[in-house]
Amino acid sequence: MIGLARLRPASTMKRETLCHIDFRRDPNARYEWAPVSGRATTVAAYMASGPEHPEWANRDRYAPEPSGLRLRGGSLLGGWFSARGTTRILLTPARGVVEVSVGRSAHSEHCVALDVDDGSVRLRTLQRRCKRDSGKQGHFNVHPEWSRPAVARVALRPGSRVQLVIHNDRSRLRVDIGSRTVMNERVTTRCGGIVGIYADDAMLHCFHQSEWRTEREYARHLDHQRETIRLGRRMTRAHREDLETHTRIERAGHVRTLVNAFADTEIRWDGRSGRITSARSAGGSQLLARPFPALSAVVDGRRYELKRASASGFTMDPEGARWTWTLTEKGGRVTLDVSVVLRFHLNGLIVWTVTPARQRSRAIDWRIDAVVSASLRHKDRCDWLIPINQTDVAIIDSDLARNVHGQCTLHDGKHGFSVYLDGIDEQRMREVPGTGSRAGRITAFTQGRSCRFYTVLSPHQVMSPEAFSKRIVHCCYQDWAKGEAADAKTTGRELPSMARLRRFRKAGANCIVLHQSWMDTERTRWAEMKTSDVHMRRLRHDCDALGLELAVYISPRWLPMNDPGLRWRHRHLPPYFFDGPAEQRLCYLSYAESATAVHWAHCARVLRRYRLDGIYLDGGQSIDWAASADPALERTERQGYIERVVRQMYGLWRLVQDAGGRFGLEGYGESSGPMRCAYQAARIYGESRDAFTPEMMRNHNNGLLNSGKFNLWGWNARARRAWNFGVCAVSLADMCMVVGNSSGADDGTPAEWARLAEYWGILDRVDFANLIDMQPWWMQSTVRVGAYAATYRWPGHCLVLLLARGDARRDVVLRFDWDRLGMKSDRAEVRRLRPPLSRPLRPQAGAIRLRLPAPGTGYAALMLSGE
Repeated sequence: MIGLARLRPASTMKRETLCHIDFRRDPNARYEWAPVSGRATTVAAYMASGPEHPEWANRDRYAPEPSGLRLRGGSLLGGWFSARGTTRILLTPARGVVEVSVGRSAHSEHCVALDVDDGSVRLRTLQRRCKRDSGKQGHFNVHPEWSRPAVARVALRPGSRVQLVIHNDRSRLRVDIGSRTVMNERVTTRCGGIVGIYADDAMLHCFHQSEWRTEREYARHLDHQRETIRLGRRMTRAHREDLETHTRIERAGHVRTLVNAFADTEIRWDGRSGRITSARSAGGSQLLARPFPALSAVVDGRRYELKRASASGFTMDPEGARWTWTLTEKGGRVTLDVSVVLRFHLNGLIVWTVTPARQRSRAIDWRIDAVVSASLRHKDRCDWLIPINQTDVAIIDSDLARNVHGQCTLHDGKHGFSVYLDGIDEQRMREVPGTGSRAGRITAFTQGRSCRFYTVLSPHQVMSPEAFSKRIVHCCYQDWAKGEAADAKTTGRELPSMARLRRFRKAGANCIVLHQSWMDTERTRWAEMKTSDVHMRRLRHDCDALGLELAVYISPRWLPMNDPGLRWRHRHLPPYFFDGPAEQRLCYLSYAESATAVHWAHCARVLRRYRLDGIYLDGGQSIDWAASADPALERTERQGYIERVVRQMYGLWRLVQDAGGRFGLEGYGESSGPMRCAYQAARIYGESRDAFTPEMMRNHNNGLLNSGKFNLWGWNARARRAWNFGVCAVSLADMCMVVGNSSGADDGTPAEWARLAEYWGILDRVDFANLIDMQPWWMQSTVRVGAYAATYRWPGHCLVLLLARGDARRDVVLRFDWDRLGMKSDRAEVRRLRPPLSRPLRPQAGAIRLRLPAPGTGYAALMLSGE
């Protein structure tokens, strides 16, 4: 009886409702669950839900009835069990087995199976045992094994209503049927997760979950909520102050010019028409060929257009602008008044909201057109790749990629114009790049009561050469050998040792990034973040001793996933927003307002506690588009998604700046558009693919266009091959070394480390503090050559990096602009750094003849020095 008493929450403990669903009163409540055919109660069987799921059409398996939801040979995945709490299920079993998942930890999952026919109750445990695989030093693979079940007996009558009550307190699990305790077992449930219910034939009536909290936990939870509210308000004030500091509005008659010093952009409005007449970024040329936007709307079969644009009530301040437009029916006199509201962001993002003044129709088809300069000949697209062999890939310019991502960007390699849609009901986009003297065009189609879209110029922040001096190693180590009893605790073996740090430093690294194993993700909740304080302080001390900057991976999706209250606050959403396939747990609500300040609070704490230099995260536009376009989300949640992401990134950037972090903010993601790089000093690309071309770098992973450095995810031999180093060299990109025994990474071979150290050593010759300019191959004006070429120029020096365009085009002639270099061709010293050559090269008639390495063996490097 002692064990039973432990499982009853003390009177001092608080109960918090996590989920309550009555299938009798609300038949649509079933859409909050994911239907899975067959017996599947584990997280591994998880999949998407929503009314559109085809399984809901199977009324033999899922039949809504007045008394509840009947399951016949099907499973439901949903809810959210707590590591310490109670789950109550009211059901009427007719025959066969009813199985419910009741608890989980890092290495195990527990299910209770109720057999109506023989009256047995079985506790089954799925053990995920870690075993060392031969030939993989330091690596462990997970092997699922079902343990021998515990069995109890209980008298059940088919067709009788039963209340199944499951209590757990992290170390013991108790199962009650009615008022009788049928099972009381010592098990480990260290973390929460989704609930799975399977039935051969049963009627589900009601489902209820609650969590237990001690008074101290509850008080800390409330304190944390207040802290996040204050932090959210502080960031709102900080953004307003930054806008006032970095932006100004110049007035000249009816013209208003918004000058943004942070984004280095200049946008001019005609106050009489409300249209943008001029848009420039980073001192570049005019990006628009015609005033923007050209707007039209179709309402009840009538087409209205913005013809002679006349903006009434035009006002503008550093935070935004507003006015009213009158749209005229084509060929008629009927008009449609629309209000236009703009919101400005520090990084140059402009949020446009167009709303009809007196129109109740919700089926309005909107069209937005942007006619851009003919010089914008390239498009930023996350193109699809199909591997052909170990060295080549086929690139497919896919319309699917364009339409799914809801954004279009046209650019000239350094300056660009982007239009984003909001992810509401219907959206289509298309672009036509400029050619010759023909202007380019971006056209966006969307549907809804109002029209919301976004525009941004590229680059969207001032270029910082300091980011290009970072040599980064990502550490993905896991302590796979730790047992079930310690599954939620860091042991210190997840963190790099001093010996490893010395190896990284010797290779040229000056920044270390820890991946999620540094944090106890299973125990981290809203009010507290768990990690090994002693080992983290040891690592900080070691990094200081070696002159290494330290940053940690702390993505938004790693924090709110373990808070059951978040699931309840957003209970109208299907559960796959909180748990993904194979326990990937992609929390698509990462950027919801309720989770944003939580992430900020955790980041602020670790930045202070461990004197961190920066934050690394999956973010920007990486997992965001799936959420913004998902039909299961309410319209209000899909709208404004891009803006919430940018707000999230601003808050992180501001926290790192306030903490004096030298590393800054680094993001990861392969999606398109400049806002994936918002406020980031660096961006990682790769992992999903390991083959790249210089053209892909120009179009997509473009450091000039996004005012930041792109780092290739160097996690395996294919990513670290010589060809990719050549692509990075001529595209102003870098290779970050990804080491460890998880996330698909390895520690690298001596040859790979030598290749990396050589490349880093060449880049470290550049004086980034006094850099005059750097030019990738697509913006090259310092040297003319029949090869890909990039240059870094600082007083008296120029580094030239070259990559052959093919095996048959290795013999090249380099012709330099000596006036631009500020050197005399007869006095300049030219040394070949790679392949190394001891004697200097001598220009002949101001040119240098050179045989480049084969493309598969990498790049060539020259150093020019002179007066």
